[in-house]
Amino acid sequence: MNKLTAEQQATLWSKKMTLELDLNDTQEQQVYALVLSKANTHKKRRANRPKERPNSEEMYQMQVDLLEEKIAMKKAMKSILTPKQYGLWEKSQKKKELMKKKHLKGKKKQKNKH
Repeated sequence: MNKLTAEQQATLWSKKMTLELDLNDTQEQQVYALVLSKANTHKKRRANRPKERPNSEEMYQMQVDLLEEKIAMKKAMKSILTPKQYGLWEKSQKKKELMKKKHLKGKKKQKNKH
């Protein structure tokens, strides 16, 4: 998905969420704005990523920044969505995290085989 522009990513994500959570027009616009901001931040971070592996202090700061972004995203989504929609969104986020972990775990196993 990194070949898409931030606007394209935000449009796709907000449309998918509209289908999954039955968002109204106002909610869809708010989600679009939130996701657009997140996509722009992500693109900037990737562009400014150092070529060398970060040291432990830099790695720590990167992880803190990511966690702060997740917390801000969660708060924003809670203010946009109804309690029922928020519950469904939380459930889907946990499912995505689980899938991501399984995918990364599989990659590590393949790496160790070679």
